[in-house]
Amino acid sequence: MKKFYRFIFILTALSYLQSCRYDKLDVATTSGLAGYPDDVGKIVLTRCAVSGCHTANDYQLASGLDLSSWNAMFRGARNGSPVVPFAAKYSFLCYFINSYSDLGVTNISIGNTMPPAPAAVLSHDDVQKIQTWINTGAPDKDGNFKFPDSPARKKIYVANSGCDEVAVIDAASRQIMRYVSVGHDASVTEQPHQIRISPDGNFWYVVFRNGPFLQKYSTLDDSFISEVNIGFGSWNSVVITPDGNHAFITDFNPAPQGRLAHVNLQTMTVNYYSPMDSPHGAYFMQTQNVLYVTAQLGNFIYKFDFSTDPNYTFLDNPAKITMQPGALVTTNSSFDPHEVIFTPDESKYFVTCQKSNEVRIFKFNAVNDTLIDSIAVGGFPQEMVLAPAHHYLLITCQEDSTSSQVQPGLEKGSVFVYNYQLGQLVPINNTNTLGLTRVYQPHGIAVDETSGMAFVASLNYSTTGPAPHHPGGCGGRNGFLTAIDLNTLEYVNFFVPDLLFTYVYKSELLSFPYSVMAK
Repeated sequence: MKKFYRFIFILTALSYLQSCRYDKLDVATTSGLAGYPDDVGKIVLTRCAVSGCHTANDYQLASGLDLSSWNAMFRGARNGSPVVPFAAKYSFLCYFINSYSDLGVTNISIGNTMPPAPAAVLSHDDVQKIQTWINTGAPDKDGNFKFPDSPARKKIYVANSGCDEVAVIDAASRQIMRYVSVGHDASVTEQPHQIRISPDGNFWYVVFRNGPFLQKYSTLDDSFISEVNIGFGSWNSVVITPDGNHAFITDFNPAPQGRLAHVNLQTMTVNYYSPMDSPHGAYFMQTQNVLYVTAQLGNFIYKFDFSTDPNYTFLDNPAKITMQPGALVTTNSSFDPHEVIFTPDESKYFVTCQKSNEVRIFKFNAVNDTLIDSIAVGGFPQEMVLAPAHHYLLITCQEDSTSSQVQPGLEKGSVFVYNYQLGQLVPINNTNTLGLTRVYQPHGIAVDETSGMAFVASLNYSTTGPAPHHPGGCGGRNGFLTAIDLNTLEYVNFFVPDLLFTYVYKSELLSFPYSVMAK
């Protein structure tokens, strides 16, 4: 209880201090305009990076945002990326400096604009200059971009289903590099549901719950390449064969509308298998020509063996594997398998059962798979990802409210970690984030082995979740991204030396950030 009151006291102090003291310009920060272009630097360094506010000395008490230099700005702030290159409409710095309705989103209605009173607000011309600069990539004084295209760059992709936007995040700095508008029809919210990276790492694909297209983009510069019309459906999951030539996509509808689309990615032709019962998650084996698909409303998963059907023409009916051995196949809600994933050697696989709140483990056999174990996890288990270097399986439990992984009153949902080599659960270490919200309705999850991080997207669509720091720029309630250090199993945070306190790394996204994928 003492820790809780200390936490409240510190938050109150920060709320007061983060209003900034608008004093004289810190002249030391203006040398050479600190990497900013001249016209932008003159505004930022005389109106924002001033003593008591967003300077190198004071930024920890100003939402963690240091604007004393162009490089410092791109380190981000406590709530994520204030500037997203090429996207002023999604750069929350613009919301705080803008007092003019004709220039887009503004915080003026809640009295939260910068610079704070009694200083005068930025002029219309100054706000427009900063917006234009951001929309052209927010380059430095020499025209360099912060995140230049590079085939070696590790990226995290997040599909924001409520906005038809994909956030592209630099895995090393954990800052948003770009927002990519996806979908075929700008007049309709097509709801990007899942992203999948091609086996060679050169492309990413996205499917939509409310749109008829499978779209293909480059992972080098995230530019649009092509699309194929697969017909209207609730397209949920996409998997790609190891050679990168074929994709399978699930249409999450009850029979007879539920179906599986096969797309030949070389010829961009489509054929279907139907009817299926609420197909959702899918996994294509790397060592066998076998495809697994979960039937989310029921007690079974489909198993397509293509060993005698190399052209994927669906010659035979798939096998159906029940979550309970010996049970009859049913579409009555029981286990409700959501997702399926294999161990790296593909000797066994895991299935999240969102109705029974467990993960079921099966041993693969070409003829007859067998259930070998089940793991009790938090409420409504959804997505899974492997961290092979650590032998971890990470599971998001979207509605968990009772397990020991949840901090009551602060969180809904959790991430469970299972060591599949040892066959046991490993608890998340929450000692360094006590009293801080780490997740709220987590769904998508991805692992970047290079940085040793797992990235978790929290939907945060419930109004009981933490209030967003800023508007979303496209409507809806912002979700957010957090990260887990796989070496310590602690949520990544940063330290406020003035107050001997830590904050969880939390990058606000747009509404309904559903799917996460690492490149």
